[in-house]
Amino acid sequence: MYQRILYFLVLFSYVIGMIPVYISTFVSSKETCRKILKRSFSMLDWIFVRSEYTELSLLPKKNYIYAINHQCYIDGWLMSSLQHDILVIAIDYLKHIPILGRIFIYIDTVFKTLKKEFVAEGLTDKVIRKLKEHDSLSLYIYTEGERQLDNKFNKKLRTGTFHIAKSLNYDIVPIYQNYGNILNDKKQEYYPSYRKKIKTIVGTPISPEGKSAEKLKDEYIEQMLMLEKTYFS
Repeated sequence: MYQRILYFLVLFSYVIGMIPVYISTFVSSKETCRKILKRSFSMLDWIFVRSEYTELSLLPKKNYIYAINHQCYIDGWLMSSLQHDILVIAIDYLKHIPILGRIFIYIDTVFKTLKKEFVAEGLTDKVIRKLKEHDSLSLYIYTEGERQLDNKFNKKLRTGTFHIAKSLNYDIVPIYQNYGNILNDKKQEYYPSYRKKIKTIVGTPISPEGKSAEKLKDEYIEQMLMLEKTYFS
């Protein structure tokens, strides 16, 4: 019961911690709002998680596709550690959440729907167009599409991420994180961070040069499974 109460307090704090960002959407540019968002995430991470962020190889300063596993609501805090301003893809219910909705609409988040319906512009095409319009942005994407409540990487991926990489010639950076060990969405429980070691491991960039989307997908899955086995078993 205690851990369940903490769970909802953390989610509530997550939203309240975004109030400065929310205010900035009325008075600041989108670039400034993105920077304030990252600082707010960093503060929340320090309060509730204090995760360890490790890069396995040096990432030169250029645009990337940060391809991340997705375990729980709060793993968006990873954004605070990335070196770039980012374009985010999120499920469309996010835009209806008070405070958070306006923030992510304002910073040009690309929303996807889980409903099977016809749209004039597909998600992949929309993301490619947005990144071409804002060539200073990298892409932040959960390749699994939805949260994996068993905290295991889901190998059944679609190829959209990898078509984007080929179209823009952006390296894919595999990132594996275990935030689900501290905020369990399935049980709706929060475990204080001193009891769990929360890690984010940034893998080796995968170049799209001369590779098909399927080949990129296979290399990405192979590296994610290696990270899971090496650092999270």
